[in-house]
Amino acid sequence: MGTSTGGDSSLTSGNGRDRRAFLRLAGGVMAVGVAGLLGACSQAGPSAPATGPVAGTTPAAAGGAKLANLLPTYIPAAGAPRADLPSTGPGIDDAWINFPKQAFKSVHDTPGRGGDVSVVSGSAWPPYTPADQNPMLQELNKRLNINMKLDITTISDYNTKFNTLVAGNSLPDVFWVGQTPNLVDFLKQQVADLTPYLAGDAVKDYPNLANLNSNTWKGTVFGGAIMGLPSPLGAMGNIIQVNKTRWDAEIGADVKPKNADELKKIMQQLTNPQTNKWAIASGNTDPFGVINGWFAMMYGAPNNWGMDNGRLVNFRETDAFKQSVGYLRDLVQLGVFHPKSATYDAVAAKGDHLTGQFAMIQGTFYGNHVDMWNRGVAANPQVKFTLLEPVSYNGGKPLNWLSPYIWPRNYLSPGIWAFKKADPERIKELLRIWNWICGPFGSEERLLWEYGVEGTDFTRDANGNIVPTQRGPADSTFVPLRFGPHSPDMLYNPPTPDYGPAMQKLEQAMVPLGIMDPTLGLYSPTDGSKGAPLNATFGSAVVDVVASRRPVSDLDQIVKDWVTNGGDKIRAEYQQGLA
Repeated sequence: MGTSTGGDSSLTSGNGRDRRAFLRLAGGVMAVGVAGLLGACSQAGPSAPATGPVAGTTPAAAGGAKLANLLPTYIPAAGAPRADLPSTGPGIDDAWINFPKQAFKSVHDTPGRGGDVSVVSGSAWPPYTPADQNPMLQELNKRLNINMKLDITTISDYNTKFNTLVAGNSLPDVFWVGQTPNLVDFLKQQVADLTPYLAGDAVKDYPNLANLNSNTWKGTVFGGAIMGLPSPLGAMGNIIQVNKTRWDAEIGADVKPKNADELKKIMQQLTNPQTNKWAIASGNTDPFGVINGWFAMMYGAPNNWGMDNGRLVNFRETDAFKQSVGYLRDLVQLGVFHPKSATYDAVAAKGDHLTGQFAMIQGTFYGNHVDMWNRGVAANPQVKFTLLEPVSYNGGKPLNWLSPYIWPRNYLSPGIWAFKKADPERIKELLRIWNWICGPFGSEERLLWEYGVEGTDFTRDANGNIVPTQRGPADSTFVPLRFGPHSPDMLYNPPTPDYGPAMQKLEQAMVPLGIMDPTLGLYSPTDGSKGAPLNATFGSAVVDVVASRRPVSDLDQIVKDWVTNGGDKIRAEYQQGLA
């Protein structure tokens, strides 16, 4: 499960931070760490690299007041049940101990007009039950009054398929936008502009879409227009996940490091190669956590970009970046990283984390943490997991990087689902359909696509909680509707009623420390076309420094190369968008 954003957040950005306070992940390379693609709801860096040259240098962005005027008006869902533990502030999610006993109907009209609706998307889940054998999809089509024709491929193959559809002028009605050359030109030419239907109070015609957080909508704006619907994330960003069972036994249940030195000593205490135990691990997508950014955050870095006297500054250009790289280099030399940290794949790493070979791992919150939580519950004996709360290197007030509020905004995709251009009545029909799909937690609409048909795909226990049947996940969870636009997720986990309260407590400690990326809602064509290879080159060079294959003195030239080969142009485009 992911989490909701607990209402319309107004959390602070990184603007005005100290000059040392700059770093984040390599603006478009995966920040998912080892578990990136395994957790389908996890997010990566907020940039959106594409796969080809982009003509022109005009940024497709709307900054400041212009962006604010574009965003749909936020209106909390009406009729939704009160949570067991309601949100206590911006970015803090509603938490549930038990599922609402009585689902409510959030949409009373029939959305569709009886025809086909073709949908193309990627998926990170196992195959789902085909429509002709799937009671959930059959009931969904009945309630929507449509024939939804799903065409789903794996994430790894999706961009190839997407660009084939674009080249063949054979786009479906609704599609997950992959990376493509000249992204903004493509959106303007072939995708429906949703601004007239959704901007400001216009969204009131679609109440469940109005329930999406304003920060989430920022990621749908390209070329000064709303060009799609978002797949929302809550506020939680990159994390260090902790095997609490090991930590409590070896460090102490109430022990929290107060600064970088204390954390380093704890890691040394958790490391004993003779017993096959290490403190921390990373994976082959992000060796030693160079681009995850948690340690850069510890040194006061901003969330990807920060402002210094009105000028955007990237993390690579700062003292905080150098300090975090030096710290990671020390950790590697001390031997606290698991020896597979540069080569781990997600499946193997999760298994070794469960058995306690390492106590901590860097990654992302959404999809990943609840997965490990459930693995721990299923283990015998049970293993508990938690998160390491942010630490400041000098014992001061720590920072916490917030998510980009939209998934996946990374090398895979700009993070939106779009409608093929069509007449206004067709666009309104598609909006009504996704307004239905975006029914809030506790609604009949979401209950259907998330858990399936009661009796066939799930039953309820004595407290009303969802108990999936053997066929239930393949009928519902694995159908990638959740991959796209849906209502904010709540802190609820059917197998473990203690999950919601535990996660809300962590959010209450972490989210108020949050800073946002000031470029959220902006798009840089150069970042879109060059970001992935530029950041991959940068990340690889920094890993060599962290692993002591290159001297720390090389760092300045590595940064200069990034600036010269595209970083300055990316900055200028984002800067223009902020103007």
